[in-house]
Amino acid sequence: MERSLLEAIRADTEELFSELVAISRTLYHHPELGLQEKFACSLLAKFLQAHGFSVETGLAGLPTSFRADAPLDRSLPAFAFLAEYDALPGIGHGCGHNLIAASAVGAGVVLQRVLAREQPGSGRVVVLGTPAEETLGGKLPMLQQGVFSGIDAVLQLHPERVNILRGTTLACDHFRFSFRGKSAHAASHPEKGINALDAVLLTFHGISALRQQLPSTTRVHGIITQGGLAANVIPEFAQAEFMVRAPSRNELEPISRRVLHCARGAALASGCRLKVEPTAFPCDEIRNNPALVRQVEQAMQRNGIEPILPEDPFPGSSDFGSVSHVLPSAYAFLATAPTVVELHSRQFARSTVTPQAEEALGRMVRILAEVGAAFLLDPKLRAEVKAQFQQQTAATR
Repeated sequence: MERSLLEAIRADTEELFSELVAISRTLYHHPELGLQEKFACSLLAKFLQAHGFSVETGLAGLPTSFRADAPLDRSLPAFAFLAEYDALPGIGHGCGHNLIAASAVGAGVVLQRVLAREQPGSGRVVVLGTPAEETLGGKLPMLQQGVFSGIDAVLQLHPERVNILRGTTLACDHFRFSFRGKSAHAASHPEKGINALDAVLLTFHGISALRQQLPSTTRVHGIITQGGLAANVIPEFAQAEFMVRAPSRNELEPISRRVLHCARGAALASGCRLKVEPTAFPCDEIRNNPALVRQVEQAMQRNGIEPILPEDPFPGSSDFGSVSHVLPSAYAFLATAPTVVELHSRQFARSTVTPQAEEALGRMVRILAEVGAAFLLDPKLRAEVKAQFQQQTAATR
């Protein structure tokens, strides 16, 4: 990439830096759970509008989603940054979504300004506000209802304790098992009851036995959300929620079926009725585009990021995976916290407003903008990205 563009990106990032830090800190002090992120959605949308973006909110039936475009010309190639801004219950921004949101809107504005000034008419910048990543998985309905339409590639950077070039995630299914039995006096007439809690416990025991025959890369974990109201009453209703994860959707589907069999067997054994519901949209594994990953690596190196792990050794799950099966995508991690601090903890939340994290925020913005500029200004790169995406898609059919 031309030095003049790199210098322009750096200069615009520095100009906006204090404002972006303020956004991150403000979101840290106003954590909101999924689909309740009214303050965050408004804050981010107003920032983008103030910098020339056209913003639509409340898309795909999600009141706290948004799409911001600059310019609106749909004939231009488009590169998108994804903002996440939901917090974790009882923890706050223990996944660093305040940094993700600030970096996404910051990169969008920086790239839009640089292109308009240096290469007008060369491309379109899109910032998507994607709510409820931690719970519902808001990106999937946004995909299904066309909010991602007209976008050619997507990039997201996630805070972590280490730098990781290729973020990997596990495909994931979410289940709620509700068992309905019959109440009775637990001492006087227990034989007249049908114990719904027994069905929940049998489900847990069945899954525990199932784990012996599952690959080591699989994860099945759950909680009891309702188990009865009084110890002297046979519980007529009990409920549990489970998440089932595997390295790919193809590997996950047969395992999810076996978990369902555990719940159905528990219902049969206990005499309960079973209702199965999803608690979130299913997530696919992330499929990183090699050409985009190459651009991310070069941008990380230009910005002094080291050392860089090639991929995530301990993956979780994200609705970004579903995006990567529809659009060419890349997903990387930047170290924003000390290595001793765990994600999804109060300590990680506090680490997002430290000097280390805020210095990393500036680097995140520059890396995002540099990769977006490379994609929009290089037709050969766009063709390579598209060809690789088509090959990846064909290989998994």
